[in-house]
Amino acid sequence: MNKIEGKIVGYQVKTKLEPQLTKLKEGINENTQRENTLSGRTYKIKPSTGEDSYYITINNQVVEGKQHPIEIFINSKNIEHFQWVTVITRMLSAVFRKGGDVHFLVEELSAIYDPIGGYWGKIE
Repeated sequence: MNKIEGKIVGYQVKTKLEPQLTKLKEGINENTQRENTLSGRTYKIKPSTGEDSYYITINNQVVEGKQHPIEIFINSKNIEHFQWVTVITRMLSAVFRKGGDVHFLVEELSAIYDPIGGYWGKIE
């Protein structure tokens, strides 16, 4: 343990996470301006329950030569799901815009159990 003799004029917290935090600052972050034109893909997902299909569009922005997801839109004819679809869309887009590695979202969402037989699978 070190004994402090003089007046403390500042401080810095050092942890083992510093290299990871530096990595998260690269690419998209809350200061990134959205470009007027983005590239993206739209996926059609038909639930096994026979309900209306969902159309999911993920738009990417190129930052430092790499594509990063910046926004997501989910649409369906079924207006019954409008509120939760809007919430998920806004939450995921906010996480995308915050920056960092967003791969954890796939793990989190795929861990949701669907009692009526929904599943996560490869999009064809």
